Amino acid sequence: MMISKLKKLDLGVGFLGGSPVVFARNILQDGDYAKVAFLTGKSNINLKENDKILIEMLSEFDQQNYLEQVKAFILAGNSTITFANDCPTGSFIDAEKLLAETLVKYPKLMSFEKTAILNEKRMLHKIYLAALVQDEDRYGMPNEFNYEINSGHLYPIIPVYKTIKNMI
Repeated sequence: MMISKLKKLDLGVGFLGGSPVVFARNILQDGDYAKVAFLTGKSNINLKENDKILIEMLSEFDQQNYLEQVKAFILAGNSTITFANDCPTGSFIDAEKLLAETLVKYPKLMSFEKTAILNEKRMLHKIYLAALVQDEDRYGMPNEFNYEINSGHLYPIIPVYKTIKNMI
């Protein structure tokens, strides 16, 4: 079935690699339901009350019509959820303003770190949510990112976290 000609999706939620994924039961891809979007929120277990969700539409479903269907589907299960996609920048924090603020205190960020701040919406959203909760170790580092920080993740987690914490 041609996805571009399909008007209404029969949506469901599952987990892929521990992350919530919205899928369409009326479209098969490679013998499985077609993945429509990835959801990033406070929890990878379920969608919580007053959660702030980033919906990342997969390329073949990246149309306003399908985004609205996914939002309606999620809101039908929990009406207290807000979406980063509804913000003018597609995020609760404007990445360009964040980069400018981060460069004030951390002027030696490398070019790939600057690019990551501007382009990696999922990581920015996760750091924003961590800054809201401020679940930190005794050194002020976010507990949620211990693995990434200790394994040498290339995203500038600590400067971004500290900047977002100051901004909010």
